[in-house]
Amino acid sequence: MRIDSEMIHDYKAFGGDGGGLADIPHDVPAAVVWPNGETHKVYVRFTKLSPADEAREKHLAGGIVWVAREDVAKVVGNGED
Repeated sequence: MRIDSEMIHDYKAFGGDGGGLADIPHDVPAAVVWPNGETHKVYVRFTKLSPADEAREKHLAGGIVWVAREDVAKVVGNGED
């Protein structure tokens, strides 16, 4: 199952029940993005992931973020795919 920002946003918008996303595995492929832009592939709980737009804001403010691997470019890049 591909995890992306839209799914993460929907999961959080529906109060954590995911609007039917209960079958998502607990640990999913992700990336941690450090304030200096360094990234590492990791596996984390789905609930720890941030949607790309929220992660980009936090990253620009100097925070560490966990995102779907497909969203790394949106976080560290120019905000586009």
